[in-house]
Amino acid sequence: GSYSDLYPDSDDSSEDQIENSKNTWSCKFVSSGGLQLLLEIFNSGILEPKDQESWTVWQLDCLACLLKLICQFAVDPADLDLAYHDVFSWSGLADSQRKRAWPGKSRKSTGEHGKGLHIPRLTEVFLSLVQSTNLIQRLINVAYTYDNLAHRVLKAQSDHRSRHEVTHYSMWLLVSWAHCSSTVKSSLADSDHLHDWLKKLTLLVPEPAVRHEACNGLYKLSLSGLEGGESINRSFLLLAASTLLKFLPDAQALKPLRVEDYEEDPLLRTGCKEYFWLLCKLIDNIHVKDASQKVSPSLSLTGSLQTTLLDLDALARHLADCIRSREILDQQDGNIEDDGLTGLLRLATSVLKHKPPFKFSREGQEFLRDVHNLLFLLPSLADRAQPKCKSHSARAAAYDLLVEMVKGSVENYRLLHNWVMSQHMQSSHAPYKWDYWPHDDVRAECRFVGLTNLGATCYMASTIQQLYMIPEARQAVFTAKYSEEIKHKTTLLELQKMFTYLMESERKAYNPRPFCKTYTMDKQPLNTGEQKDMTEFFTDLITKIEEMSQELKNTVKTLFGGVITNNVVSLDCDHVSQTAEEFYTVRCQVADMKNIYESLDEVTIKDTLEGDNMYTCSQCGKKVRAEKRACFKKLPRILSFNTMRYTFNMVTMMKEKVNTHFSFPLRLDMTPYTEDFLMGKGERKEGFRDDGEPNVNGSYEYDLIGVTVHTGTADGGHYYSFIRDIVNPHAYKNNKWYLFNDAEVKPFDSAQLASECFGGEMTTKTYDSVTDKFMDFSFEKTHSAYMLFYKRVELEEENGKDFSFDVSPDLLEWIWHDNMQFLQDKNIFEHTYFGFMWQLCSSIPSTLPDPKAVSLMTAKLSTSFVLETFIHSKEKPTMLQWIELLTKQFNNSQAACEWFLDRMADDNWWPMQILIKCPNQIVRQMFQRLCIHVIQRLRPVHAHLYLQPGMEDGYVSAE
Repeated sequence: GSYSDLYPDSDDSSEDQIENSKNTWSCKFVSSGGLQLLLEIFNSGILEPKDQESWTVWQLDCLACLLKLICQFAVDPADLDLAYHDVFSWSGLADSQRKRAWPGKSRKSTGEHGKGLHIPRLTEVFLSLVQSTNLIQRLINVAYTYDNLAHRVLKAQSDHRSRHEVTHYSMWLLVSWAHCSSTVKSSLADSDHLHDWLKKLTLLVPEPAVRHEACNGLYKLSLSGLEGGESINRSFLLLAASTLLKFLPDAQALKPLRVEDYEEDPLLRTGCKEYFWLLCKLIDNIHVKDASQKVSPSLSLTGSLQTTLLDLDALARHLADCIRSREILDQQDGNIEDDGLTGLLRLATSVLKHKPPFKFSREGQEFLRDVHNLLFLLPSLADRAQPKCKSHSARAAAYDLLVEMVKGSVENYRLLHNWVMSQHMQSSHAPYKWDYWPHDDVRAECRFVGLTNLGATCYMASTIQQLYMIPEARQAVFTAKYSEEIKHKTTLLELQKMFTYLMESERKAYNPRPFCKTYTMDKQPLNTGEQKDMTEFFTDLITKIEEMSQELKNTVKTLFGGVITNNVVSLDCDHVSQTAEEFYTVRCQVADMKNIYESLDEVTIKDTLEGDNMYTCSQCGKKVRAEKRACFKKLPRILSFNTMRYTFNMVTMMKEKVNTHFSFPLRLDMTPYTEDFLMGKGERKEGFRDDGEPNVNGSYEYDLIGVTVHTGTADGGHYYSFIRDIVNPHAYKNNKWYLFNDAEVKPFDSAQLASECFGGEMTTKTYDSVTDKFMDFSFEKTHSAYMLFYKRVELEEENGKDFSFDVSPDLLEWIWHDNMQFLQDKNIFEHTYFGFMWQLCSSIPSTLPDPKAVSLMTAKLSTSFVLETFIHSKEKPTMLQWIELLTKQFNNSQAACEWFLDRMADDNWWPMQILIKCPNQIVRQMFQRLCIHVIQRLRPVHAHLYLQPGMEDGYVSAE
């Protein structure tokens, strides 16, 4: 029978039915010996082959099923509702995602369940059957199923869930058994495998989900029974914590990796996140008096005395050294989160909660400064890796550690107050904008920077971004020498600034207004509200770059310059006429063409001149029959195409856009369109000029590296680009593409190039009210490729190569000055920091021996933070709470009120900024009422300083 037969999950299930079902379940299986049979199978080890290479998915599935059945049969019927989620309906979901087990009933807690833990009891039948058996050793051996497990088994999809289930049910059974029998923990403590067992479960298991399940079980096992008064439970907790601390060097050695740094499944690798979580929980629940004592002899069944000690002060000092010495691994882009650093910070916080002497020592104050630097030490051109804490989890852990270090310590609080106060002074930052939130302006996760659209400058942004993503073009711009004699010198300077910003800035996008002001096209400055053709701007820009210096001219010619020859071969004489034409872009006809190959065929098609259209030979001086054909004589490294999407309708006399389907490949072979291939150069050499650069590798294959799309009509629209990253070797190897749409940059799946760039028609379903059916409706796409960029295949660059760029030191200093200010703002305008400030100004002073002694200091910090920083934030949901706190602090401190008014009397910055320049009416009203409240608070004691006699009540006496 199935469990659902015994426990129907329906609304009409009554409590009597449930109780009857429980009794039926217990009697039906326990009395029949089913539990004994299952235990014998499990203890026999039949599902655990000696040779780990012979493990199969089937065996793991069977082991998981067997453990689940044992748990179901072993649970006490009185606690079936308590065990339902973890035994009968467990699916690996979080508690918040699970549904209620019993209709109309809540979870009940029967008996003592240890520190708020809900641990169900097991039946007396189970406890008697497992007495004097090796079940504990069999459950410990479950962790060893991972040793040398065959890679094919590790990678099996169904197998992953089986290992998860094996760990869950084995740990659940062990925890419940230990809750019912104190001998379980004694046996575990005496086991020779305890050390290896804990290490494998917390650190070496390859799946995070399984490690999480194991650590959750170990947490319940260690904390169960602490309120019962038995010393064995406290001793086992101490033993578990001290054993886990032995693995601290191993945990620190597990360094985070980027996804591209390893090839195996990212879900199958060791980690330390769960280990630190468990260790912090155990340290939190240790009693200081127990930590300084030896483990109780009763913990050992053999009677031998174990000497496990925890020196929390020494541990705190050691953790401080570990945090200081840990290399910087956290990354701002989120690709790397240093779980080891986060774990060390959280573990230090747990240790300091027990108030070791280190917290109040001089060394502790030095460590306090170090932790502050972990958060607020700004990166610079000389040290770009700072600060050490960049990820959200690491920063949150560091804030918690700062809070814990200043709790109850006046000296530590004074130090931290001074450091934090300096961040909220007018002199420490540029004036903040109103409704400011730097996180909205942060660089994209893919680490590319966009360009702000100033109205109709998308054509310029697409051109700049395509050029910037070509490493040779970027390097040429950076290394160009600026002088007063060169042409377009201001354009070069602004282009260098723009490229530097795109490469080094931490902001989301660059505002190209300075570039637009200096750049002239058709002898006119760029009008940011006027749309231009991208191909025209691209050609104009690289022509200007070419004119700046001889070095840039050579670079432009090599990168983009090609030569097309128009060849006329006489059929009646041996003469050949050839004229060369340079190009930067190849014009591709789109109308009536299916793909780029057909368009290139049209460019290089052979035309026979005969009859009335005979060719006059320039050397013979007579009319002859001839063949005329255009060929590609020289092909550049970057081959750009301009798709002729715009045509002129001679009937309507209007410009129109061609939206027909036009495809192009990821790899383009230009061999059939070269002069060597088409003209048979080896047979007729005379008459051909050979002034082109030879093709070194003999390859005419090109890889697509960029597409600029135009969406809209011939009269107006928008440009955006899809660009392949060929600068980063790993990205180049893995064909990484990105969408550059003005200020927005994000990853793009190159498999979608056809649907996004080829044009043509798309079909959608439209509801027809007449037929009451959905009908297919086709319409032309208005977005299609307008410019294509191909890069010649270089054999030595198949896997990509590293590029370095020589940026001017002055430009680097300029951009990093901006970066440091922006990153400082980003650290401060952040919800975690706001929460930290709330604790620093509100709850922490109450933990100090004499809160009144620091009342003025606290009020200064609160006021400066709120008026200098917090009210400028776009996101300030706790505004009301902060104003209430300020009011309370001013009520409690006359000195704070006097400081507030004296500060504004000496410097009118706050009144000017808030009362006059602030656009937020609520903020202005808040500041006004705060000022009035402070004045009224001081009026009884200060009125005589400002008012003439008789004016205390607001009027002059009759005398």
